[in-house]
Amino acid sequence: MTKYGLFLGCTTPTKVPQYEMATRWTCRRLGIELVDVGEFVCCGSNQANITIEGGLLLSALNMAHAEARGLDIVVLCAACFGTLSEAAEKLRDPRLRDDVNSRLAEVQSVHELAGVIAHEIAHVRNRDIMLMLFAGVLAGAIVILAEVGLRYEGKTRVRHISRVFYEDVGLDRLRREAVKDLSGLKIAPHYGCHSIKPRAISRGFDNPDHPKSLHRLIRAAGGNAVDYKTLDLCCGGKTFPNSQDLTHALVARKLDDLQAAGVDCMVVQCQTCYLMYGPQQANAAKKHGKTFQVPVLLYPQLLGLAMGADPVADLGLHLNAPSTDRLLKRIARNAEKNWARAAN
Repeated sequence: MTKYGLFLGCTTPTKVPQYEMATRWTCRRLGIELVDVGEFVCCGSNQANITIEGGLLLSALNMAHAEARGLDIVVLCAACFGTLSEAAEKLRDPRLRDDVNSRLAEVQSVHELAGVIAHEIAHVRNRDIMLMLFAGVLAGAIVILAEVGLRYEGKTRVRHISRVFYEDVGLDRLRREAVKDLSGLKIAPHYGCHSIKPRAISRGFDNPDHPKSLHRLIRAAGGNAVDYKTLDLCCGGKTFPNSQDLTHALVARKLDDLQAAGVDCMVVQCQTCYLMYGPQQANAAKKHGKTFQVPVLLYPQLLGLAMGADPVADLGLHLNAPSTDRLLKRIARNAEKNWARAAN
């Protein structure tokens, strides 16, 4: 059985629990053991916006905990995947890796590390008290690494769940496991910005400029993956805190394209993309005077449907917005037609 340390990140457990539900169900069925590592903390993506060193240290902490258990890391959140993967890429440099480990080893107390990071952060935004608080929280997490003597030696790999399905399980196995017919569905893949970028992270897995891996994963589950004009358009998730108008404009533009193409649903591989195209769909429609009704699924949910999972108990599809009821009814009607044809 393949074994991974499951890195859930901060958003999936709190806002998109169905992503975790579907991933755990499909992985159990496919013989992938997901290990919960209680010492995992934030990946460092937001901290890196304030101090690159702080973000890198948090990433190193997570990877060191996985490495101490002899585990690779599987990630659901594309932003977490991008952050951890970029950190792993940077830390391939033995000099930088030694520097990170030595900095952690030099820390004697939480207060010392807090002081060092707070000093650096003070150069960014005039000693803002919230940044000082951030420094203390970051210090409390990182000091664990020094206290227990952990080091990151670059042995742990960081994998996105879609790549685990694609490479570790394989498309042929996924096709064999699909027991429910999804062939009548036109499905729009959305790759997002972090799951296969930058190119150094992809390492030949897919072409970031002309991606095909999610298309193939959808087809392996039995769906009809379709191309469309705005395939590479960002969901706007990173701009949402600063400009909801821009995010809703990006969301509306893609959904317009998908409805014109007559798709039955969109499939994403990132919880932030899901939150923008799913729960924010109604807001984008209202703001732009549109009517959108495009169901949005996470890929493990689509795969779980193909494998015969219970849509609610196993995949949490009742938590998705917009509702997936019409989509599920269509799948059921297709199944009934197939049974009728087989009976005749």
